[in-house]
Amino acid sequence: MPRSVPWAPDGTLEWGTYVASVQSIPINGEPPPRPARFEFVLGDFSPPFFDDEDSPHEASIDHVAAVGLTSGCADLQFCPLGTVERWQMALFLTRLWALAGMEPLLPGEPVFTDIGEYPDATQTAIEELAALGITSGVADDLFDPAGLVSRREMALFLDRQGDRQEEVAALEPEGTVTREQMATFLSRIVATLLSESASP
Repeated sequence: MPRSVPWAPDGTLEWGTYVASVQSIPINGEPPPRPARFEFVLGDFSPPFFDDEDSPHEASIDHVAAVGLTSGCADLQFCPLGTVERWQMALFLTRLWALAGMEPLLPGEPVFTDIGEYPDATQTAIEELAALGITSGVADDLFDPAGLVSRREMALFLDRQGDRQEEVAALEPEGTVTREQMATFLSRIVATLLSESASP
C-alpha cells in the first residue's frame, strides 16, 4: 500500500538538484522492498536556472539557453552577475554563428599561442573568431583568453559579426560586461536572425 513520507529539508540547503534514497524495513519481518533512489530539484524557481530569479535579464537568459548558446556556469546556475572572459565570448559568438546557419571557417595553422591550456572546443572557437576576422587578439600571437570583455570590446565583436550595437559603445564603454547583459545582447541578435529568416 502506498505511503507518504513527510520530509522537511534543512533550511540551509541551497537551490539545486539533489539525490535522495529511501529504504523501508517491514516491522513484521518480511523481506524489505527494493530501495528507491531519485533526483529532485529543491527550490521554487523558473527553469533552467535558479540564480536569475531576480534578474531583469531573466527572459533573455532563458532565451539564449533555449537556443543552445549557453548551458550556464554550473548545475542549474547561470551566474548572471559574473563577468565575461574572452574565451567565453568566443564560445558565445561561434555558437551564434552556427545558429545563423553559417559554416565554420578555420585557419590552416593556429594563430594564438596562449590558449593551449583550454579545452579543444574553446581553442577551436577562438581560432574560428580569428579566421572570421572578428578578432586579431591583443598582440602578436596572443588572444588573452582570461581577459575580461569590456562593453566597448563587446560592441566591436558584435559589430564585426554583423550586428549593430552603437548604443553599447556609447554607455560605459570601458565597463565590464556581465553574463546577464551578454545574454540580453545575444537574445536580441537571435530575435533578429529569426525574424530575418522568417521574412519572405
